[in-house]
Amino acid sequence: MAELRVALVLGTSTGGVGRHVGALAGGLVACHVRAAVLGPRATNERFRFGAPFRAVEIGAGLRPAEGLNTAGATLRLRRFTRGADVVHAHGFRAALVIVLALGRVRARRGRRPAFVITFHNTMS
Repeated sequence: MAELRVALVLGTSTGGVGRHVGALAGGLVACHVRAAVLGPRATNERFRFGAPFRAVEIGAGLRPAEGLNTAGATLRLRRFTRGADVVHAHGFRAALVIVLALGRVRARRGRRPAFVITFHNTMS
C-alpha cells in the first residue's frame, strides 16, 4: 500500500489554529503519514510543527497590500501539493488560495487530492 501524503495549509497564526495544526502534524507523523505543513515562515517559527515545512506567505488580509500575494502563494502551493492525497486548509485565507492552486494539481493516482477546509473562527 502506498504511503499517504497529507498537506496541512494555514495562514498567519499566533494562537489556536497554529497549535491545532501542530497537533495534527505531530499525530500524522507519529502514524507514519507523510505530512507537510505549508504556511508563513513566521508561523512556523512560532510553532515548530514537527513535520516538514514549506514557506508560503499567506497573509492576514485579502489584498496584496495587506500581505496576501495570491499569485505567488498559488504557484508555491501548486508546486508543494503536487502528489498529495489530501490537502487540509485551515481558515478562510488558506482555503481561498489553495482552491486557486488546486485547479491543476493532480494526486499520484491521476486525480485531484481530497480537499478539506476547517474554519476555526467566525468569518467577518
